Amino acid sequence: MRVLEGLAAARVAVFALVLALGCLLFPSAAQAQTISIADVSRVESAANIPFTIQLSSPAPAGGTRFRVTASNGTATAGADYSNPGPLDFTIAQGSSRATFTLPLFDDPIDEANETINVGITNIIGATAGDVNAVGTIIDDDEAAGLPSLSINDVSVTEGNAGTTNATFTVSLSAPAPAGGVTFNVLTANGTATTP
Repeated sequence: MRVLEGLAAARVAVFALVLALGCLLFPSAAQAQTISIADVSRVESAANIPFTIQLSSPAPAGGTRFRVTASNGTATAGADYSNPGPLDFTIAQGSSRATFTLPLFDDPIDEANETINVGITNIIGATAGDVNAVGTIIDDDEAAGLPSLSINDVSVTEGNAGTTNATFTVSLSAPAPAGGVTFNVLTANGTATTP
C-alpha cells in the first residue's frame, strides 16, 4: 500500500510540474498580457508630448514587439509637431512600459487646441488592448500672444453752424494675429447729447 501511495504522489507531482511548464511555455489567452497606449495632453510651449505604452504584466521571454505610428488629427506634422514616421519598439523581458515621444513646435498664434492620433500595430508577444490614443496640444498663447486694443480721447471745437467731425483712433499694441481682430464701436451721451 505504501508503495502504491508513493507512486500516486509521484504521479501527482509530475503532473503538476508538467502543468506548470505548460503554463509558462504556452500561456492561455486569459493569461496573456495586453498592450495599451494612453491619451495625453501637453501645452504647446512644452518641448514634447510623451505617450505611455503599458503592458498589463511584464513582457515574456523575447520581449514584446510592436510598431507605433503618429498621424495628423487637427494638428499638422511639420507645423505643430515633428512626426518621425513609424517606429518599432521592443519592451524587454520583465519590463512593462515604453514611451513614444513627439517634439512640439511652439508659435505665438492664438488658436484652438489641436490633436495628434497615435496607434499601435504589428504586436508580437501580447494581445491588443486600447491601441489608439489622442494627444492634445493645448494652446497657451492667449494671454501673451494677443495684442491689446485701445481708443484715444479727442476734442474738437464745435463752431457756430453745421457739423464738425470728431475722429477717434483705435489702435493695437502689436500687429493683428492670424484671422484679424474684430470689435464693435458704440457711442453714448456724456454731457453732450445726440440730436
